[in-house]
Amino acid sequence: MNPSVIGADVDACFTHFTRRVGELSLASDANRGRVLSLGGAAMLTRLLERAGDDALLEGAATALSNLALAPEGQHAVMEAGAADSLIVLLSARYADGVHSAAAAALRNLACSPEGRARIGELGGVETLVRLCGESRSEGVQENAAAALA
Repeated sequence: MNPSVIGADVDACFTHFTRRVGELSLASDANRGRVLSLGGAAMLTRLLERAGDDALLEGAATALSNLALAPEGQHAVMEAGAADSLIVLLSARYADGVHSAAAAALRNLACSPEGRARIGELGGVETLVRLCGESRSEGVQENAAAALA
């Protein structure tokens, strides 16, 4: 079998996985807690660091955003090092959906003092301000502005 076909199949499976985890995490506090207890924040962060596919990156960032809706999720997502990876995504050329999802995740992380401090340390404020001014996507601009608020 052609290795590129296998790679595409794996990316498609991981994309489906990230979207499903995002949906589950948004559906209830119990689901979010279960995903966190199973190491979901760390797994999704590793996907952000290794994936090159826009749909997979967007799915992972969205799932991390949903996990970070509650304080325990914010802490777990920060512990996994996701803020670093999210800022890297925002600094690179990706589709608007990836940037919007990453900015939304930073918006939720910025709800905690720990998250705000880490985003500042990593140069995230400058990155978010740049996105507000340069992006033509309303979703990217709104999420970047909300992360700065």
